[in-house]
Amino acid sequence: MLFFSLLRVNQWIKNFLIFTPLFFSHDWNNSNFIFLVYTFFSFSILSSTVYIFNDLSDYNNDKNHPTKKTRPISSGKIKFNNAKKIFYLLIVINLTNFFINYDLVLIFVFCLYFLLNIIYTKFIKKIKYFDILFLSSFYIIRIFVGSLASGLPLSNWLLICSLLFFISFSCLKRANEIIKYKDL
Repeated sequence: MLFFSLLRVNQWIKNFLIFTPLFFSHDWNNSNFIFLVYTFFSFSILSSTVYIFNDLSDYNNDKNHPTKKTRPISSGKIKFNNAKKIFYLLIVINLTNFFINYDLVLIFVFCLYFLLNIIYTKFIKKIKYFDILFLSSFYIIRIFVGSLASGLPLSNWLLICSLLFFISFSCLKRANEIIKYKDL
């Protein structure tokens, strides 16, 4: 259970956005459905890798945070060095999986997602407003991955509505954190 907490499996729900192009296409007989399910799990492992990187990077701050201090790394339930080993192991698993099972376009998008998350964690998350655009892009990338994996095109309307929705969602998330943790 602790390992699943480290991977933040509860956050994998966001990765169901990969199925958005299939859902809106109404192509229920899509021949790429099994590949799309496989891609969901691949992307979930990738996102878990990002979460571990974030927890390792924010280790000192998270130890003093009211809610984040209970996470496996910041609470000490999983040792920092063990978490680093798991992080590097997941990178190897991700890269091996990508190069065996995906074409170069999807590999590029997976790597872009990972790189943008690293940039976000290290530099962007403290920059007001710009952080919201980055957070929104992470949701849009999931939809884009679903389009590539399913072979279904994305409509401009889906992209525009999704972008506006996720910018609004990210703003609400930030506003909630400001209200909830205003004393930090």
